[in-house]
Amino acid sequence: MSIAQTKFTGAALGLRKPIGALSLRGACMITSALVAFSTSVPAAFAGDVVWDGSAGVAWATPANWDTNAKPVATDDVKINSGAVPNQPRVTSGTTETVNSVALSVGTLTVRGTLNAPVTLTGGTLSVEKVAAVFGEVTGLVTNSAGTVNNFATLADIDNQSTFTNAAAGTANAVTNSGTTDNSGTVDSLTNTGGTFTNKAGATITTTADVSGGTLDNQTGASVGGQTTITATGIVTNAGTMADVDNSSSFTNNTGGTAAAVTNSGTADNAGTVNSVTNTAGTFTNNSGGVVTTTADVSGGTFDNALGGSVTGATTITATGVVTNAGTLGTVSNANSFSNSTGGTTGAVSNSGTANNAGTVASVTNTGGTFNNNSGGSVTTTVAVSAGTFANKAGASVTGATTITATGVVTNSGTLGTVSNANSFTNNTGGTAGAVSNSGTADNAGTVASVTNTGGTFNNNSGGSVTGAVGVSAGTFANKSGGSVTGVTTITATGIVTNAGNLGAVSNANTFTNNSGGTAGAVSNSGTATNAGTVASVANTGGTFSNNSGGSVSGTVGVSAGTFTNNSGASVTGATTITGAGIVANSGTLGAVSNANTFTNTATGTAGAVSNSGTATNAGTVASVTNTGGTFSNNSSGSVSGTVGVSAGTFTNNSGASVTGATTITGAGIVANSGTLGAVSNANSFTNNTGGTAGAVSNSGTADNAGTVASVTN
Repeated sequence: MSIAQTKFTGAALGLRKPIGALSLRGACMITSALVAFSTSVPAAFAGDVVWDGSAGVAWATPANWDTNAKPVATDDVKINSGAVPNQPRVTSGTTETVNSVALSVGTLTVRGTLNAPVTLTGGTLSVEKVAAVFGEVTGLVTNSAGTVNNFATLADIDNQSTFTNAAAGTANAVTNSGTTDNSGTVDSLTNTGGTFTNKAGATITTTADVSGGTLDNQTGASVGGQTTITATGIVTNAGTMADVDNSSSFTNNTGGTAAAVTNSGTADNAGTVNSVTNTAGTFTNNSGGVVTTTADVSGGTFDNALGGSVTGATTITATGVVTNAGTLGTVSNANSFSNSTGGTTGAVSNSGTANNAGTVASVTNTGGTFNNNSGGSVTTTVAVSAGTFANKAGASVTGATTITATGVVTNSGTLGTVSNANSFTNNTGGTAGAVSNSGTADNAGTVASVTNTGGTFNNNSGGSVTGAVGVSAGTFANKSGGSVTGVTTITATGIVTNAGNLGAVSNANTFTNNSGGTAGAVSNSGTATNAGTVASVANTGGTFSNNSGGSVSGTVGVSAGTFTNNSGASVTGATTITGAGIVANSGTLGAVSNANTFTNTATGTAGAVSNSGTATNAGTVASVTNTGGTFSNNSSGSVSGTVGVSAGTFTNNSGASVTGATTITGAGIVANSGTLGAVSNANSFTNNTGGTAGAVSNSGTADNAGTVASVTN
């Protein structure tokens, strides 16, 4: 073969394709060029190798490349013509290694192994499986404007255009800012833009970091590691996720499950999450949304909407806010909690600001304010050791309310029993059960009963106690307009003051019935003063002072102690003195029956006096019946009616007078140094020097050293 017929290849010259048969002149020129080239070009010259597909689709066929040689590890491959007759394919069972692959048009199919980074500015990369053999690209795939379809194995991919990972496809780290559909398995995801759709059956085995665009984890899809959402990232979930840290936007749809969710952005849940830690932003637990364990809210707002539920404890600290219209477990609030109409919670511990218009199981208030608003219900107990519990009109507490330390309770609604050791106010319209008080209590509403063991209970105007009041210590002050229907019992060191209306009173310590005060029957063995009105008095010990303006509308019975009826005071009914009873009168008494000690002072007036004890009179009595003992009618003493003496002694002293007839029978004795009317004596009558008497009828023993009007013996 002559030089003119020789076929040269361009591989050694760095030329493309065979140069064919040359003329002698041309061959000589090439020969000269070869000599020159051999002295100036390195033996291992590397350059771009371009696919032309002139001999088929096989990557391994040299004739398919513009160099007429299969690319090697140092070559940069260009696939840049979609008009070539065949598109390149790395066939199953083969391994190709090059420095890089740049795809701008056409389609590169990988069924074997391609060891190279691949950059797409157009065209399609398809990684496929043949039988049981998976195609694989081991280098980074950078897709800026092309399409990547993976049915087999990819290493890392940076997708800015379109990427589909099929059900059998696996990829390592995926960075996405384009459109990615995953039905297979990826190791991790970094989403900076665009949309990553994790479809049914798809898995992200480790982490998902979403700083832009959207990750849509659909029903049946899963993310095994933590999902972190930052900047403008958006995640929607209807599948299964591990932990989620959201500072942008997270939506857990119906059927979606997530483990621990940390939120400082915007989160919506209609599915199931294991727990919530809210540090800022808003977490809305919508209808159907379930938090299976705890919700910790240190910032932002956790809104448990109607139909939403939290099974475990909800803890609110720092600047956290929780609103509830659904169902919560226990709540510990140190900032802001609102339980709306229809909302239900377990036990609530509050040291912040809490508002309830729904239903809570119980309240422990250790600080701050708990407002139980209209419609709000606490189904069991309330314990207030600090701060304020305000039970508003239309609100209710079924169980006991206990107030200790610095706790404050105000009530305009309905309470059960109340035990108060600090401060309790029952406002107008408020109702409470039995109240036990050792602190400060004010009532302008209605309570069932009061047990006062210390402190002060003020039953103010409009305040009503429908049952009994027991006061063993401290003070119960029944103010003007206040009322007690049941019995008021005062024992030990208890004190009761009354300017309103009381029922019966049993006093063993201190009772004061002020001007305007009314009381039922009073039983006294302590110290009692009256400037108002009582129905009756039974004095069994101590002292009862009926002061000016004081009125006993019924009877007075004194079996022990002293009843003093002072000037300006009155007793309408009979006064009965028995046992060791003592009565002193400077006011107005009705009838008196005395079997121990009765003193009627100069300003005192009394009705008919029946005496069998010791009686002295310097005032006015209507009549005297002396059946025993001694009655001394002293100077200025006046009996305006009759005197009957059947036993004992009636002494009418100097300056004393009896207007009516004096009748002496039985063992009766009368001694007179004052002024008597007519005298009928059947036993013993002595008219002393200075004594005057009217007509004397005598059938007994009579002595006269004074003056009598006449004698019939």
